Amino acid sequence: TCSYENHVLSFDGDNDFTGAEFKTLLAIEKQATYELWFKASQSNAEQILLDTTGITIGLNANGNAVVNVKFEKNNQNENQNVSLSSNISVRDNLWHHIAISTNGMIAILYMDGNGNDTIAVPDSKLLASENKLFFIGSSDKAKFFSGLIDEIRIWNSSKTQKEIQTFMRVSSKGNETDLIGYYSMYEAKGLVLHDLSNNKNDAKLGNSDEVNQMQPVWLIAEPLTR
Repeated sequence: TCSYENHVLSFDGDNDFTGAEFKTLLAIEKQATYELWFKASQSNAEQILLDTTGITIGLNANGNAVVNVKFEKNNQNENQNVSLSSNISVRDNLWHHIAISTNGMIAILYMDGNGNDTIAVPDSKLLASENKLFFIGSSDKAKFFSGLIDEIRIWNSSKTQKEIQTFMRVSSKGNETDLIGYYSMYEAKGLVLHDLSNNKNDAKLGNSDEVNQMQPVWLIAEPLTR
C-alpha cells in the first residue's frame, strides 16, 4: 500500500495545457515507448493527452484511446502514419494507464498493461521533432483534455508487455539510460513541470509566467506508483 502524497495535474477541457520546448532533441529512431496515467471525465469531445511530433495520444468522441504514430517520409516524399485504438471506452472517471511501444516492425497499444491493438509500422525512423515542441493536455492549444494526468514517461527503447506491467506501478529514478523524458508531477505547486530525466526538458504550465485560466491546476490524488 502506498502512503505518500501523490500530486497530479488537472485539466478543465476548456483551455488548459502544458507545453515544452525541447532544449535537447529526443534521441528516438525506430524504437520508443510512451506511457502515462490518466483519468478522463465524462465528455463526448475529441481530446489530446500528449502530442509530440512523432506520437499523439488522445481520446475519440466515443471515449476510446487513439494513438497516431508518425514516421519520416518515404522515398516518394509521402507521410507514413499509423493509428491504433483501444477496444474499450476509457472515459469512465477511473484511472487508466496507456502505453504505446514500437520496435521498428510493429507498434502495440497497451491499456492498463494489456495489449489492446497491434499494427505493422514502416521501416523508417519516427518523425523527428522539427519545431522541438510538445504539448500535454492539448494538441497545439486545441482539443483540450478534461481530467487528470500523471507519470508521463518517454523511452528510446521498445518496452515489452512484461516490462510495462512491472514498471507502470513503479516510479522511475530519472537516470535510467533509456529514459529520455519523465514528468512525475511531484511539484505540487508552481508553473513549471520538471523533466526528471537527464535531458531536463522542463515544461511550462499554460502560456504565461503568471497564474491564469489557461493553466492546469495541481491536485492530490491516490498514489499510482510506489
